[in-house]
Parts: sequence; structure tokens; C-alpha cells
Amino acid sequence: MKPRTENLIGFDYSAKGSKKFQSFNPLTNVTNPWEFSVATSAECQLATQKASEAFEIYQQTSLKDRSKFLRAIAQNIKNLETQLLETYCLESGLAMGRAQGECARTIGQLEGFAKALDSGQYLEPTIDTADPSRSPIPKVDLRKLNQPIGPIVVFGASNFPLAYSTAGGDTASALAVGCPVIVKAHPMHPATGSLLPLPSYKPLNKLECLMEFFQTSTATPLNWASNSYKTPESKGLVLREVSRVELLCINWLKTELSLFLCLLKWVRSILS
Repeated sequence: MKPRTENLIGFDYSAKGSKKFQSFNPLTNVTNPWEFSVATSAECQLATQKASEAFEIYQQTSLKDRSKFLRAIAQNIKNLETQLLETYCLESGLAMGRAQGECARTIGQLEGFAKALDSGQYLEPTIDTADPSRSPIPKVDLRKLNQPIGPIVVFGASNFPLAYSTAGGDTASALAVGCPVIVKAHPMHPATGSLLPLPSYKPLNKLECLMEFFQTSTATPLNWASNSYKTPESKGLVLREVSRVELLCINWLKTELSLFLCLLKWVRSILS
């Protein structure tokens, strides 16, 4: 299986953009042979549209089907392990031992969420029964159950090509609870990520999109998110969540920038 250099939108590959980029091995400083197509704004719009449409169906799938689905992804990784780890090392420059450990961790995350689906405890169902005789007013029957919220965007992490990127914990948790995923590949390891899109699983093949994967040449989630997703959101295609790891990184960047600006003002006040 060769890495795909196009963007995966739904179950179709697309390469409408004119911009290209390549990853490189930071250990040897050698450029890798694959040339990837940068996603256009139109492709991003289409991805959000398909993800929104898929959510209406995917959220209704059974916990049993989703559990089997996550295990199918884990098995797909096992089947591709040799090629996946070789590509991982070529793009990251990391040692094979590190690659093997992270691969095992990713498989463990997928299988762990599958087990959570088997038990169903994550739903945290609460039933507060009615009491018509309560005074001064009758008590109504109240029931609560955790529900999926909609399409999720996951940004690939530069230092974790597997465990916190295309098929890692953020993606696994979203798919587990019934949310389609849009993955923004990290430019340092796009080939590794492109080997991981979903395996064929018959109970879910009727869906137009479950996990989409596309490339951008920038590693800055602030720029990518604010530009590419402005138009889809204004048209009502709401992306309900961004992976929490990236939100923490964004908040950290904002804090660091604020501190820097304060320091700069202080230095200017002294010089003036």
C-alpha cells in the first residue's frame, strides 16, 4: 500500500489545489519522495458538509457496531504495521523502538474505547423517577444520557505521528461516541497519516463520511482554523469541537503572546 498524496474527503480522493509540499527526514535532512496536495477552501467546505451529513446517520449507529468499527481500525494498523513504522521513521527521524511503542499505544487507545463501548458506562444514564404526590408541586420524570455533539476536527501533533494524530486518542474517542472526524494532517508526517484512513466495515459502508483526511502545508492551527473554516461556519455547517490537545496549545500560545507583548511594552516604557 502506497501513501496517498491527495486529500480524502468522504470516500473520494481529491487534489484540486495547485500548492504542493513534501515532508523530510529531520535526522538525515533528506526530503521524502512523496509530494502532497494542499487542501483548498472548497475542499475544506466539502469536508465539513459531508461530515455534517454523516453525523445524522452515524450518531444513530449501535454501540456494538461502533465497537467493532474501532477494532477494525486497530486491526488495520496491525496489518500495515511494517510499512507504517518504516514511513513513521522516514518522516519523524525517530528510532524504530519509539515507533513501535507509539503504534502499540495507538492500538491500545482504539481497543480501550471499544471496550468502553462494550460496557456502555460512558453514557452515564441517569433516571430520576416522577413523584406525583410531591408537595407543593408534583415531581416530573427526569432522564439524562450523554449524546454525541457533531463533527470533530483533529489536528495532527508534530511529535506524535500516531498516538495524537490521525488515528490516536482524539479520533478514537470521537468515533466511539458517534461523531465523524475531520483530520488535519501535520506537514511533518503526512505520509504516515495517509496510511491510516478507515478500513472497510460493512455495517458502516452506507455512510458518506466517517473520517476525512486532508493536507495543509502550515503547522499553525490558528491560521488554518480561522481561514479555512470561516466560510463553512457562516453557512451553518457547524463543527462542534476541536481536539482538546490543540485547544490547550492554542490557549498556551495566546498566553505566551500576551506575556511577550506586556514585556515589550515595559521595555519600551523604560527606553522612552
